[in-house]
Amino acid sequence: MSKISEALGEFWYWCVDHWNVCIIAIAVVSVLGFGGLKKYQAAEKEEHRREARVAARKEAARREAEAAAMEARMAPLREWPQLPAPPLPAMGTPPQTPVLEPLGFTLPTSVVPQPGSPEQIALSLRLKQLVEAHPRTEVSNGFNQAVTSGELLLNFQTQSWEFATFGVIRSSDVAAIQHHDSRALLPTFSMSLMRLSGLRTAEEVHEAWLVLFHEYHHFEQWRKQPKDERRFWVSRQVAIDEHLSTEECDFHWGVERDAYGAECRLAMDWGMPDIWDGLCRPIGDAAAFDQSLFDWISARTPMKSCVQHWARVAGHPRPEAFALTR
Repeated sequence: MSKISEALGEFWYWCVDHWNVCIIAIAVVSVLGFGGLKKYQAAEKEEHRREARVAARKEAARREAEAAAMEARMAPLREWPQLPAPPLPAMGTPPQTPVLEPLGFTLPTSVVPQPGSPEQIALSLRLKQLVEAHPRTEVSNGFNQAVTSGELLLNFQTQSWEFATFGVIRSSDVAAIQHHDSRALLPTFSMSLMRLSGLRTAEEVHEAWLVLFHEYHHFEQWRKQPKDERRFWVSRQVAIDEHLSTEECDFHWGVERDAYGAECRLAMDWGMPDIWDGLCRPIGDAAAFDQSLFDWISARTPMKSCVQHWARVAGHPRPEAFALTR
């Protein structure tokens, strides 16, 4: 018999004589052993998590380095010598602007005024004044009619830098959504509280009028579009990394080219050829305007997956240089 067996035998006989003490001793040893095991397992899990975090950081750094290297190779290929622009057309003069009523308060940019509050009423009156004084009747008449009838929703935003944007939101009509009914998509006009409350000069009002005209033009596009194609408007609010189809990219290029073309012709009528960093100057030449529009949109759009296709449509000599690098 080994020494271990002898020791176990002696312990057994001792336990028979002192069973109450023995049970307590065994319980204590068991608890301590189990607690040690849990600590070991917890430490092992934490080590695995730490290794996973390190591996994730290394992988992110590797991808970032690859993207930077790809960007460095592609940047020279994206250069596009500026096409000759035609002479500027005969231009008019900027329209007279209304004297905007002072708001009488400073708007916190992080708070949307409550419905019926003095701030909300003052902002609504300012927007009404701005719209009704718009030189183009399709905006001055049509906008208020569409909002009043409920055909167009009006939404105030706190942090948006864009003065106004047209888009669609999904309805809570579950049945309409399930049956892909166009009623599930609601046309919405979003206004920036910051920009609306900050209007001061005639130049700022002219710019606001041009934006209102552009975005209302999008609403008219929505109205005229076949209902089964209205789903394309949803992807105007997509995340940067979402991949859009060629059909969707063609749609967005088409509606923007149409809206910017109309806006730029209006800017020329108002004697404002240098608006938006000179975007509108080549409006008289289709190829030069496509180049100008591509440069403008590609630098600002969240729809990055469309940029390569837009480069091809606009006539860029190396559209493959705009392939996504991440």
